[in-house]
Parts: sequence; structure tokens; C-alpha cells
Amino acid sequence: MEEILKKLIKNSINLKMMDKKVKLGESKFGGKPHLPKDFVWPYFTGTNFDNETKNRPLAFLAQINLQDAKKFDKDNVLPSEGMLYFFYENVLNDMGF
Repeated sequence: MEEILKKLIKNSINLKMMDKKVKLGESKFGGKPHLPKDFVWPYFTGTNFDNETKNRPLAFLAQINLQDAKKFDKDNVLPSEGMLYFFYENVLNDMGF
């Protein structure tokens, strides 16, 4: 079993948050994402704790510039350009927290 699991291991890229002003197109956590003009904001349709079903916008988490990340990609699995955007369902925000 150990040999099988060893074959599945992949390298990781660790991110570190820094307190600096981010230029347009750089990787970042939180705030407002730098989006292309044709971007369609992602939504989640679901039922909250009050049994209300709504179509809610997802909260922005982070954007990763793949050109910057590529130099850390030891397994060569990432594209060399573009932007990865991460969003999440913030159900607590819908509850008024």
C-alpha cells in the first residue's frame, strides 16, 4: 500500500500572504478581484438555515497569476499563463453574520 500511495504524491505550492499593495494582475487574497470584462460572477442556488432558497453570489477568496506560480510548479501541471480565481459560498453572510 505504501508504494501505491507514494506514486500518488504530488508537490505543492505554498502561498504566503504579504501586506503590500497589489498591482493589477498580481496574485492576491480577498478584496476585489481583477476580472476580465466578459467575466460572469459565479452564483450558488441553495437553501439557507431558514429554509429560504436563493440564488446567492459567491464570495471572492483569491486570484493566482499562473505566470508567477509556474516557476514553483515542479510537476509541470499548471498552464504557464492565465489567472485562477477562487470563490466560496459564504452561507454565514446570508444569515446576517
